[in-house]
Amino acid sequence: MGDLEEFLPKAERRRGLFNAGGSILKVLVGTLTVTDLDELHATVDALHKKEDTIVHAMNQQVTYLKQLDGTVKSNFEAIGNLTKTLRNVALKAQEEFQDVAATLAWYNKQREAATAIRQLEFALSKLEISVSSIGGRSPNMDFGPKLKEYSTVKKEE
Repeated sequence: MGDLEEFLPKAERRRGLFNAGGSILKVLVGTLTVTDLDELHATVDALHKKEDTIVHAMNQQVTYLKQLDGTVKSNFEAIGNLTKTLRNVALKAQEEFQDVAATLAWYNKQREAATAIRQLEFALSKLEISVSSIGGRSPNMDFGPKLKEYSTVKKEE
C-alpha cells in the first residue's frame, strides 16, 4: 500500500478564485482536478485503513483451513479404524453364524436318526406281536439284542 502512495500525484493547493481552467482541461483532455485528486487520496487512505482488517481476515481463514484440515485428517483416520473394526466384527459374526448353522445341522441329523430308530423299534415291536400271534408264543420273547433308546445313546456320548 505504501508503494501506491509514492506514485500518486501530490495535492498542491493553487490559489485561484475559481478553477475554470482545470475544469475545462478535464472536459477536453481528461486531466485531474484538485477535487479529483482529493477524492483519490481519500480512497487510498480508506484502503490503507482496511488493509489491516483484510490481512487479519485472511489470516483467520488460513487458521480455519488448517484446523479443518487437521479435523478432516483425524476423522479420516477414525473412519479407517472403525471400518477395520466393523470388518473384524462382521467376519467374527459370520464365523459364529457358520458354527451355529453347523451345530443346527448336526442336531437336525441327530433328531432324524432318533426318529428313524423309534420307527424301527415300533416296526420291530409290531413284528414281535405278529410273530407271536402266528407261532403262539408270548409277545415278550426276545429276538436278539434290542436297539437302545435314543436318550441312552445320547448320555453315553
